[in-house]
Amino acid sequence: MRHVVLTSLLSLSLWCGCEAPRAPLDEDRLARNYDRLETEGHPDCDGLDPSYCMFPFPSDYWRRNGRLEFGETTLPQNRTHKHFDPSYYRQYDGYSTISVLMFRFPEATLAGTADQFTIAKSLEPDSKSVVLDAATGERVPHWLELDHFSVDGGQPVILIRLARPLQFGTRYIVAIRGLVDRDDEPVRPRPGFRALRDRSASRVIGIHARRAHFEEAIFPPLERAGVERSRLQLAWDFTTLSETSSTSLLLSMRDKLLAELGPEGPDYEITEVVDYPADDPGFARTVKGVAHVPSFLVPRTKGLYEVQKLRRDAGGDPQIEGYEDVEFEIHIPRSVLASDEPVPVMQHGHGFLGDKVQATREHLREFSNRKGFIIVAISMQGMSELDGVRWVSWLANSASRFPELLEPPLQGVMNHLAIVRMLKGRFLTESDPRFTHNGKPLYDPERIVYYGNSQGGTMGALMMSIRTGITRGVLGVPGGVFAFLLQRSVDFTTFVPVLRAAHPNIVDFTAIFALMQQGFNHMEPVHFMPRLTVNPYPNTPSHLVMLHIAKEDAQVVPEVSHILGRACGAKLPVPAIRHVFGFDEVEFPIANVNTMIEYDFGVPDNPRPTYPPPKATDTHGLLRKLVWSQDQMWHFLMTGETINTCDGPCDPD
Repeated sequence: MRHVVLTSLLSLSLWCGCEAPRAPLDEDRLARNYDRLETEGHPDCDGLDPSYCMFPFPSDYWRRNGRLEFGETTLPQNRTHKHFDPSYYRQYDGYSTISVLMFRFPEATLAGTADQFTIAKSLEPDSKSVVLDAATGERVPHWLELDHFSVDGGQPVILIRLARPLQFGTRYIVAIRGLVDRDDEPVRPRPGFRALRDRSASRVIGIHARRAHFEEAIFPPLERAGVERSRLQLAWDFTTLSETSSTSLLLSMRDKLLAELGPEGPDYEITEVVDYPADDPGFARTVKGVAHVPSFLVPRTKGLYEVQKLRRDAGGDPQIEGYEDVEFEIHIPRSVLASDEPVPVMQHGHGFLGDKVQATREHLREFSNRKGFIIVAISMQGMSELDGVRWVSWLANSASRFPELLEPPLQGVMNHLAIVRMLKGRFLTESDPRFTHNGKPLYDPERIVYYGNSQGGTMGALMMSIRTGITRGVLGVPGGVFAFLLQRSVDFTTFVPVLRAAHPNIVDFTAIFALMQQGFNHMEPVHFMPRLTVNPYPNTPSHLVMLHIAKEDAQVVPEVSHILGRACGAKLPVPAIRHVFGFDEVEFPIANVNTMIEYDFGVPDNPRPTYPPPKATDTHGLLRKLVWSQDQMWHFLMTGETINTCDGPCDPD
């Protein structure tokens, strides 16, 4: 009878995550792994999650000697069973501060966990998931969701999404407890982790060697935070990259560019002046030209679809050689030609894989004419229309090449900075009567502002964090957290068939998003936005931005924009359409702070909130066309004050 009872208790402990009754611990035998050999798993795999080699992710298991050192077979493989090359990731000393955390318990539900609408639940003492600063014990707000691609593929992957960026160069501990299956039974810890938790023999390769680390650096901080060891189903740690590892490349490029340009900016030529018909809704004239911007890119030698790389010296620092010919367009409304006073200039940022022509859309023509400002526009090099074709052809065989696509956009950022330097310098000496007034400039070089939508809002966030010539901007339906943005965007559906064909294993495909975020480290806006206003980078002014967000946006889901807003400390002016976790609410009007305004267009809530919203009810392009939205943003751009131009909350009522 006693044998039956003990056997039953042991069986129960395996399922519930509780410690079974056991004999006093024999430290000597434990130190020898109870004389057992580890024969299960693979040295390239973490071993805590046997369902997939790379999980849990991110993990310090692969952080060695201050660098990320994945094994040759750790990372996803393509249809020919070729794994991602791990060498790219060795440049980083840790993981993105806004990484998506991934692990698998295929039988688990997320019952009782925090979701995107109940983020505060993740900070409660009994939260089923814990993300903890290992040094301070501070809990990090987050939520859990099932990756929709893997759910549809029948192999669900659990994601932990961080509600705000982590600190640079900091170690964090992740803990999971209390997950249950569809029968409401506790999920069983996996053998590798259970051996660490219960101080029992390990049969999983690499687990025994990690005992000391878990005993010293993982279990004690969790216990101090009130997370009981015996209830753990999984725990691990990871370290974020240093700020230098993320931001130094772009800042070095900026400093070298501005030094090369000097105060006058790049040389340029005017190539065409276009006059519009008298019945045009806004523009009177467009000045087209080409600016010669110092280039950090190695020239193409293999044709138009070749992806350029940065030119670097032996130490990896970016180097200038030659020029990029950057086409620009300056759009002059009728009201500007009729004005006797210099007018403001708005630099426009275009949408996802678009181009400079988007600055000529009717709503912008009318807006600029009504408010009396000039628009200047260029295409974002590396992320414009032609680049979309390059992306598809480049990714057709493997997503492992994705990071190579992300160097040309850094030149694109430089081009935007250079055009503003040109407007503040060399272009002021123009004497052509078609774009001057009585021999003087039509515009005021001290009133240049930025406005971008979608990709223009996302890359605008990055540019606003480092630029010197503009201090105010409006980020329309902006993103950030690039891997999250793409995973939830209807725009990304174009690339899904290509990537799925290259990576038929659905868990491989899902894991690519985790690696993709690391690939964006040098240009992730959320890495830069904490320095936007407070403690800006050296030789950089403080900036202010307004975030304009559309509820039920199918191209950039608001949850991504919220993370961007939290990163820069934006306030939520009230009345607002809803409360948003992590934002201080302030009364309209408010000046000299970053703000986030959400607009509700009366579209029903997404019935499947972890999937991209329905394309048929997409609100992505609506906000920019509203007159009261335009009035709100223009007042902010000219004064730094956020006012309410809606009748109460910005909703259909």
